[in-house]
Amino acid sequence: MCKMLAFDIETTGLDPEHSLVTVVCTEDFETGERRAYEFARVRACEPQNEDVLRTELIQAFDEANSLCAFNGVRFDIPFLHKALGLSDATTSAWLFKITDILESARLGMFGPAHTFGLNLLCQHNQIKVKSGCGLQAIKFAQEQKWDELKSYCADDVRILCDLYRRRFLNNPRFHNVIDLSLIAHVNTYVKQSNKNASKKQKDTENDTELCAEVVDLRHKLLFYQEHIFASCDAEAAFAKLLAENARQKTEIDDLQKKLAVYNEYCVCFEDVL
Repeated sequence: MCKMLAFDIETTGLDPEHSLVTVVCTEDFETGERRAYEFARVRACEPQNEDVLRTELIQAFDEANSLCAFNGVRFDIPFLHKALGLSDATTSAWLFKITDILESARLGMFGPAHTFGLNLLCQHNQIKVKSGCGLQAIKFAQEQKWDELKSYCADDVRILCDLYRRRFLNNPRFHNVIDLSLIAHVNTYVKQSNKNASKKQKDTENDTELCAEVVDLRHKLLFYQEHIFASCDAEAAFAKLLAENARQKTEIDDLQKKLAVYNEYCVCFEDVL
């Protein structure tokens, strides 16, 4: 099972009520394995397989430990939810485990709340950007240029993985550094400890992991409060999310207690040294 599955989608427009998904591209952050779910091609050439493709996409997203997108919280996943007829439970589970640089900037995870485009972020970090814009992808679909459409979408996913592999990024809006470990899945940047590492080093690693878990959970709770609750029409679904919110708050409190213990222990250990 992959640790993080980066993805991007292309569509025939911005309104999922009247537009369609043309392609979804993914890349396993750890293994580099790539996959393209070519909905437009299948829809035109073998429509009997469209439901199979939809099922395969849902399974891949469900099995991932975490998802990774740029503006996926406010566009990609809501669009997939409507256009593919996904259940509230499926969409909520994806949103709960997504890592989104843009949404994190909007929520103030990297300083005061702000936004920036993907190309601008790449330019400030010497990462090659792709040529063209979203209108080009729409044109590819209209002209049935399936390979060009797939390549266009896959390029965004490649860029996203390049950014996450850097981990430390220059913020295009402020003179500071974005540390993606603050928002990524807690195991994304965790490396195997050296067998000869000192006890202090191990405690520091545990401390770092706990900090990351707390930040990750807080980010998810903020998102639930701002977006998911507002979008749940069914009373039962709303009640379920409220219960999950309460459970996560309890988990955060527990992690903070553990973190306090680790901090106190590390101080004592330094005194002994």
